[in-house]
Amino acid sequence: MRIEILDAARVAQLEGAADPARRYLASLIKSGPAQFIENARVGIEALLVDDQVLPLIIGARVSGNSNVCSAYAHYFEYAFQEFARRHGKLQLALTKAPRVLFGAMLRDGSVDRAVFVNNWLFTTNPRHGLSSAQIAELTAYLTRRYPDSAVVFRSVNPVSYRPGLDSLRTNRYRLIPSRRVYLLDAAGQRHLEHRDARRDLGILRKTRYSIVETPDAIAPHLARMTALYRDLYLGKHSQLNPHYNAGFFALTLKDGFLGYRAFLEDGRLDAFVSYLLEDGLMTACLLAYDLSRPQKQGLYRLAFALLIEEAARRKVFLNMSAGVGDFKMLRGAELVQEYDAVYDRHLPVGRRLRWESIQLVARLGRLLK
Repeated sequence: MRIEILDAARVAQLEGAADPARRYLASLIKSGPAQFIENARVGIEALLVDDQVLPLIIGARVSGNSNVCSAYAHYFEYAFQEFARRHGKLQLALTKAPRVLFGAMLRDGSVDRAVFVNNWLFTTNPRHGLSSAQIAELTAYLTRRYPDSAVVFRSVNPVSYRPGLDSLRTNRYRLIPSRRVYLLDAAGQRHLEHRDARRDLGILRKTRYSIVETPDAIAPHLARMTALYRDLYLGKHSQLNPHYNAGFFALTLKDGFLGYRAFLEDGRLDAFVSYLLEDGLMTACLLAYDLSRPQKQGLYRLAFALLIEEAARRKVFLNMSAGVGDFKMLRGAELVQEYDAVYDRHLPVGRRLRWESIQLVARLGRLLK
């Protein structure tokens, strides 16, 4: 079995280097992730596992990092933001003491000393595609190379890639509930049994917006796309979301790593979606729209209808990511638990106890939802 660490030049020299994913990865390695995602102050390498090239994010405790590359940000800061949003100030005040203790324990326990396999710095990552034997060899390799770091695979679930989850479990990875995501079987057209899906698709076909998809048509609107994304994901939701900048959108658009669709009217871009396409699976990566436009225009509904239509045309499953569950289930999506798989057996007992605590709190949080 072949396992190597590659620099940007080696990635570019590989057979298949014209692949958009490899070009994206080579750019991240060459310039550094923070050049494109401003709160991703992490290291990055390329892993060659036989014929597969995967990103390896090397984490360390850096204040203000995004939840896509920091266990502390995801399992403490982001989790309690969501708790406060759901349960209000009274419940937040009542849980202050255990919350402060939990946060201090995670910081002191260095949970951000971790290496993330197959972390493309998206909220939802593509499937890792590794066999159980490959994971065993890779885990041994990484624990030798990074003996003080946990090994983490993000974004695994039992529906879109059951073998990948089972392979991690076989190799004694700890499965920690991360998020609940929504998957829609667009291949089977069962979503058309749902009235809301049919209605939205009907509205999409009648929209006055022009829908564009080529890089040349979308590229002039990169600044507008960045502003729409930041208004929604950072302003309305959380500063812990990735701070993608115009360079990120230019990079993923130009090389075709992400598919983009945009809604234009009178030369103004009012909404866009992006997605990642794999064999049999389409993952919604980003969806943003102008929050100042009247709600009756239904830009959010139009954007999701476009994703559903695209997935149905390609006859694939659609991972609609997390959030707005009632909306997505009314359009035929299935609720699926997503996990982070963590290997910590080589770490000292105190470090393992921190991950056990995260697992316990995550399971408790799942029960309370």
